[in-house]
Amino acid sequence: MVPSLTGFKPFGSVEICECLICWHTKTEGVKVSERGNTNSLVYRVRYVSWFALRVILIISALGLSYSFFTSTANAELVTATIPVSHEPVALAYDSAKGEMFVASAFSDTVSVISDATNTVVATISDTHIPWCVAYDPAKGEMFVSNLFSDTVSVISDATNTVVAKIAVGQAPFCVAYDPAKGEIFVSNGGASNNVSVISDATNTVVATIPVGTYPAGVAYDSAKDEIFVVNGNSNTVSVISDATNTVVDTIPVGSQPSFIAYDSAKGEMFVSNQNSNTVSVISDATNTVVATIPVGSGPAGLAYDSATREIFVANYYSGTVSAISDVTNTVVNTIFGEFFPDGVAYDSTKHEVFVVNRFGDTVSVIASSPLPPLTITSPQNIMVTANTAGGATGVNLGTPTASGGTPPLTITNNAPAIFPVGVTIVTWTVTDSQGNSATSIQSVTVTDTTPPTITGTPADITVHAKHKTGVVVTYTTPTAVDLVDGSVPVTCVPPSGSTFQIGTTTVTCTATDSHGNNATTTFHVIVTHKNPHGDGNDHENGNHDNDKNSE
Repeated sequence: MVPSLTGFKPFGSVEICECLICWHTKTEGVKVSERGNTNSLVYRVRYVSWFALRVILIISALGLSYSFFTSTANAELVTATIPVSHEPVALAYDSAKGEMFVASAFSDTVSVISDATNTVVATISDTHIPWCVAYDPAKGEMFVSNLFSDTVSVISDATNTVVAKIAVGQAPFCVAYDPAKGEIFVSNGGASNNVSVISDATNTVVATIPVGTYPAGVAYDSAKDEIFVVNGNSNTVSVISDATNTVVDTIPVGSQPSFIAYDSAKGEMFVSNQNSNTVSVISDATNTVVATIPVGSGPAGLAYDSATREIFVANYYSGTVSAISDVTNTVVNTIFGEFFPDGVAYDSTKHEVFVVNRFGDTVSVIASSPLPPLTITSPQNIMVTANTAGGATGVNLGTPTASGGTPPLTITNNAPAIFPVGVTIVTWTVTDSQGNSATSIQSVTVTDTTPPTITGTPADITVHAKHKTGVVVTYTTPTAVDLVDGSVPVTCVPPSGSTFQIGTTTVTCTATDSHGNNATTTFHVIVTHKNPHGDGNDHENGNHDNDKNSE
């Protein structure tokens, strides 16, 4: 889409006098030279209207078109565009009211947007070049830095009125709330080069902390109870302990860092580097830059989306918003913007990202689809036959399916090397890159249907009995080995050492395993008897001398 430049409403008029730039508003003229160093981050071309106007005029003179970028994926898209007061620059979300408070710098107002209707429900004046906004949930108040009056306005979200004004340092740039201390940290971006600490209990400055040159963006680290302050001209980030209100570390980043946002899931700070066109990722564990991510031109405001684990970055000059995955530290989506998107805030209730379009006098609402929940479905229950001592091994469990969460996903199970006979419950677990997990179970039933194997069955035994009552016969009992149980006993009937009657007797030997499978084997004991007289009579009375040899 190629928008028309007609209807563009640049702020005031522009006067260029050698190296000085003068702003002329409806009510007053303020020269940069009167406010301090013209190299101040506050007055760099990133933040002044004349530069934006000059860019657009040059584009128009060259016959070029200012193109929008369309979304590269369907996960995020702009669902609403809300008109607000002139030149919105920053915003903050009020979770108690479901409202966005939008600071419009050059209309000296704060617009209140209901996220239920995406309409402005109130407009608050009594600010002077409102530049940044922070929400204090403990008090139900918004703290707004007033760039040109060196104050911070306190707005009650119950009445949408300014209830206090607090004097701070020169050119207060940005504000951040520290819930652990009930304090607001204000970066003073003019010649002060410090941070004012405001107690929300008294609405007074309780500490002033020197930092780098032209401090800008501020963010609170809830895991470390530290405040990270971007120093625009120093190309550094100061780390302040809220316990001592002193700088405990200084971290080099890219060129002209401007804003910062905290990723609570990773314990990382994301810093937009305006001149580098990059975002630096700082680990709060080591206070070092662990990644540098290329984004659009002139990255400005950032916000962390806890639902998608993404950081949304407004690319001021590109007219786009980059969505960065905190898993891969890469841009996974690019969303179109209007004229010069600037501040960004996340609506945790609606899972929406609000972006101010500075020279469109609007706020874009980006519907951010939360990541689907992490799930796993185990393979079907299975039944197998025992194939080794103790049960079954080499069982093919099948493949589970897992989805959702933050990739990459890791799948494990607690299956034993050998499944015993009976039912074993296997628990499948999927874990995503953020440590989230889900489980599912599968049953594996092992049956034992294999009987023991009998060896050592005696050959048929033939013996001669001297008496018609039979003869005692002994034999070696066979042995048996079961696939699952190992060695199992063998029982023979009649047992060895029994008296076998004359004739043929079948000996049956049986082996039974612990699961009722049995095996049998047989052999014969043949007992013969014939008296020496050949008359078939028993001559064992002693009356027949010829029988004595057989006895």
